Formats: sequence, C-alpha cells, structure tokens
Amino acid sequence: MRNTRSVSAAIELFTIASLSIVLGACTQRSTILTSETASSVLSCQVTVNPNPVAVSVNSSGAIQGTAPTVTFAVVPNQSAQITSIVVTRPAGLQMQAFGTPSPYQSTFLLTATPLDATSNSVQFFVNNGAGESASCSAPVSYSTTTSGSSGPTTTNFRFQFVGDVNADTISDRIAWDYTTGYWYVSLGMGTPNYVYWGIWGASQNWQNVTAIDINNDARIDIIGRDATSGNWWAAVSTGSSFINQYLGAWPANVSWTNVRFAPNAQGILCIYGTDLNGVEWQLTINAYGSPSQIQPVASTLTLGVASSSSVPSSPLAVVNYGGTAYVTWRALSASSCVVSTTDGISIGSGNQGTSVPLSGITSAKTVQLVCQGANGAPLSPVTALIQVGQGSAPVLSLSASSMVARGSTVAVTWAASNVVANTCTLTANGAPITLPANSSGSTVISPPVYASMTFILACQSPPPYEPAMKSLVVSTQSVVAATPTSMQFGSVEEDKDSYPQTLVLRSDTNDTTVNYITMPPGFSIKSSNCGSAPFVIERGTSCNFGVVFRPSAKKTTYYGVILFNTQTKDHPETAGNNVSISVSGNGIKACKGKGCS
Repeated sequence: MRNTRSVSAAIELFTIASLSIVLGACTQRSTILTSETASSVLSCQVTVNPNPVAVSVNSSGAIQGTAPTVTFAVVPNQSAQITSIVVTRPAGLQMQAFGTPSPYQSTFLLTATPLDATSNSVQFFVNNGAGESASCSAPVSYSTTTSGSSGPTTTNFRFQFVGDVNADTISDRIAWDYTTGYWYVSLGMGTPNYVYWGIWGASQNWQNVTAIDINNDARIDIIGRDATSGNWWAAVSTGSSFINQYLGAWPANVSWTNVRFAPNAQGILCIYGTDLNGVEWQLTINAYGSPSQIQPVASTLTLGVASSSSVPSSPLAVVNYGGTAYVTWRALSASSCVVSTTDGISIGSGNQGTSVPLSGITSAKTVQLVCQGANGAPLSPVTALIQVGQGSAPVLSLSASSMVARGSTVAVTWAASNVVANTCTLTANGAPITLPANSSGSTVISPPVYASMTFILACQSPPPYEPAMKSLVVSTQSVVAATPTSMQFGSVEEDKDSYPQTLVLRSDTNDTTVNYITMPPGFSIKSSNCGSAPFVIERGTSCNFGVVFRPSAKKTTYYGVILFNTQTKDHPETAGNNVSISVSGNGIKACKGKGCS
C-alpha cells in the first residue's frame, strides 16, 4: 500500500569546517542524477542509494521496526573547495552525517519515513566560495509493504551495553545492529523491548566502542572510532534518543594500542591511545563544543629497583653480594627506550618492563632509562641505584661417614649459604669433585677410599668476609685377624710357666700399627717376631706371639682378654679398632715329695 502525507520543506546549511561525514559503502542498486542548474564552471551530481527504499508499514501507514536509511553522495565536477552545502529536504527526512568533511564530495545519511511520492525530492546547493554555485536534486521513492509489528533481530547485535540512558537510576539495555547501523534501547532490565534511538554508519569499521557518560548529565552515552577514517563519534543521550556528535580524529594509518578513557590533569575526559612508537596521545572530549585536535601526552619516565620480585620497586635497592636486583620501568609518550647500567650491562628495552632480573651483582650499579620524546628528541634519562650490602657470615657444612671399608666410596653431603653463587669447590685429597651448577648444596659420591681421604669444601664469601672453608677426613678401618680367637691353657702349677701357645696377627687391608697390647693377669708374651709395641704389620703379612700362662695362686681359675689396640698406619684417627683374644687357665698347688714328677 502507499502512504501519502503533506510535507513541509526543511533547509539545512552545512559548512565544510563543521561538517563531518563518512562515505557509506552500499551494495544495493543506486540512482545517479545529474545537475539540474549549474554555473558555467561548477556543477554537481547526486547518487542515491538505495532507490526505491523498501519500507514496511502497518495498516495505519506507520513504519514497523526501524526507519530505513538513504545515502546521498553529492559530488561536484571540479576540485575547487566547497565552502557550503545547503540541503532542502522534506520534513519527514531526518539528517545524519558522519566522517571527515571532504572538499570534493559530501555524503549524507538520511533516515526516511514514507512520504508522498511527489514530495520526496531532496535538493542540494553547493558553493565553492568563488561566486560559483550549483544545485542538484534527487527524488526518493518508496516501495511499501504491509506487515505486523516487528522489532530488531537481536542476533544482529554487535555492541551491547548496560547503563542508565535516561538518568532514572535504573540500568537500561543498549544495542547496535551491525546490519542497519541502528542503535536500540530497552529501558529497564525487565523483558527486552528495544526501540530505535539513533544510527551510526553500518558500513563503518567501528572500534573501541564504549558506553560512558561524556557530559556528566548522569546519562550514558556511546563513544566509538571509525578505524577507516580515524574519526571519533559519540552518540549522546538526550534521555529519549541519541544525537551524534563528532569528537575529533586520530590518524587512520596507525595501529593504536592501550586505548582508554580517563580524565586528564584538569579533570576533563580524554581518549588516550599509544602508537607503534610507544608515544601516547590524547583527544580531549569537548562535550558541548567543537571537535578537539589530537595531542601527544607529556613524556613520563619512571624507573625503580627492588631486591625481590615480590616487593615494590623504588629508586634504591640493597642486595647481597652476588645477589639479584629486579628492575621495573614505564615510559609514557616516549619511544626507543633502553634500560641498562651505566657500566654497559643491558637490561631491557621498550616502553615497559616489570621485575626484570639483573643477577650476579658484586658492586654498586646505577640503572638508567633512556628514551626519545614524541618528536624524536632525547629525553632526560631517569636513574635508580643498586647497592651491595654486608650480608650474613658464610655458613658451610660437610658430612660423611668417618670410616669406610677399604676400596669403597662414601656419600659426601655439603651445603653453603651466604656465599658467592657458583664459587664453591669440593676436593678429595686434592682432586676436584664436580658439584651441580647453581646449587647451594647436594650429595656427591667420592672416589674409592683406600686409606684415608680428606675432603675440603671452599667457597668465596662476600666482602668483608674471608673465603670460607670446611674439611672432613674419611678413613678405612684396618682389618686385623687373630688366630686363634681363644686360648685355653688348662691346669698349671702355681709359679710355673705353661707350655707356650702361638698367637698369629695378620693385616689384610692396610699397613696396621699396633699401638699397645694389654695382657690379663697370669698371662704373658714370652716371644714374638713382631717387635715391641708400637709396631707395624704390613698389609698382607703376619707376625707371631708366644703366649704362656703362669698362675700365682693355687686352685684359682684365670680368664681374661688379650687386647691389641690397632690403627691404620699414619692415621691416628682410626685408632680404636681393637683385636681381642679370650684366654683361660687354672692354677693348682705345686706337687712336693713322693709321687711328684
């Protein structure tokens, strides 16, 4: 069906200095109309897209859903600067404009309502400021169909927010349909009932879209950037709809990072972003005035050091000798940043670093952050100081079994604290034993021990302490065999020697020193080829003793132990390896007179 209305004309003047627009990309069929009246120099043409416009109306002729958008592209025939464009349109057409003004082409997005077919012409008058003007017009027709009431397709929502758009302290739903460019609002948080509130270009590459109150009227607005043009736009809430406001532009050929919205030092809301060089820029949001120009943020360099990655950084840190400091820095609106010590140790680069370690510090270090400003000029470097403090005294420990069997190895456990990292050495009789790298303690296995082995653990100590040392001796036990292990002398008359019995001592593992011999009462050594104690029995050899029993009291039972105190030759620390032989005998009264032998 057709819907016919009376139309009153609306005239709007757009100057290039204040008009911001974006050329909309359309895929539907477009109509090109040539200039109607023009000077001999200046002329223009209008592209209308789409035409006709498909509109769905209800039985009363009212639009169902959202009003369609008609794009008019006004193109002059020459490259002269256009100073103004006058648009004469039917009152039923609502003007929307996007983008950066072009001196050669201007595009308008108009939200249309079904009007009388003879009254929908839109007239454009262009003026180049040189006394030349031209006009061109475009009729708009509509193809209407009757349908029931319909709302937006929520699956087409790309941006969705929750915020109070009408200052009633109740949160509302906000959504943007990427297929139409329409902004919808559903008041309250009950069952959604989305209604049209405004429009952004559906063909624009919108990024950094954010819901925020830009004018402190307690109503949530929408901010977004068209990445293709670099233009920032705001959909400012009036409490019942959104009005588009051009905020300014960023260079479109920059890959912006760290985009954020925050007040500046004066409390004015700004849009901040960082370019590929690390320079931070700001665009002041002028909620009630002209668009702003992008400006670099003043360079700010911060640098700190800490003795641990878990504590805050500061301009000064004190670490132990050979310890590690952690460097943190941040550079705003700066580029080509390098962090190093003044004596040439590189730490890092870039605009930010957190707890970057600097290890093996044995002397005071000055750390510096050097950057260039937004214009490439060097900035004054900032510095932080690392000092080396007097740590605790070194502590070494060394442990192992003190005696082992000849030819066996021994597990040696060592530990070192408060020493210079990776400076500890362990030797066995002067030969080095490999220690694990970056270790402050471990258990290692020694070479075979055949007599004794001296282990020495030595580590470098931080000033003012001297090098630390710890030693340990591990020896092998001498194995001395006695044959027999017990001797019985039977009955022997008092004050008479028994017949000698032979006792053999043999050393099978080491050269063995016999320090002394202890004899029990009634027993003695009458002969020996070993020599007098102390004497040495060489490894693999033996010597003999002649042992006799001489009782001194009649009918008395004697028993006891012959004790040989031995050690590994030249190693008194192994003394105590005693060899014992049990002995026994009876003393009887001497026989006198007839019948005695």
